[in-house]
Amino acid sequence: MLHRYGDGLLAFISSNVSEAPGGDELDIPAENTGFSATGLRVSSRMRLSRMTTLAISLVKGRIGVLPTALQVECEEVLSRVICGQG
Repeated sequence: MLHRYGDGLLAFISSNVSEAPGGDELDIPAENTGFSATGLRVSSRMRLSRMTTLAISLVKGRIGVLPTALQVECEEVLSRVICGQG
C-alpha cells in the first residue's frame, strides 16, 4: 500500500484458475494456510501484469491481505514482470 499518499496498489484477481498460471500470475489456493485473511471466497489467481493505484478513500469494501508465504511468491513474480520475464 502507498499509504503516504492515500493510495493503494491493486492487482487484477480472477477466480478462473482452470489453466496453468502464466509467468505474470500467482495462484491463491483456498487450501493455503491464512487464506481466510485474503477476503476471497474461492481459489483465485492474481495477475501481476495488471496492476493499478487507487485512492483508498474510493474503496468501499474490505480488502484482504496475502499470507506471508504468498507475499514472498508475489514479490518473486512481480520482480519477473518488472524485469520483463513474466
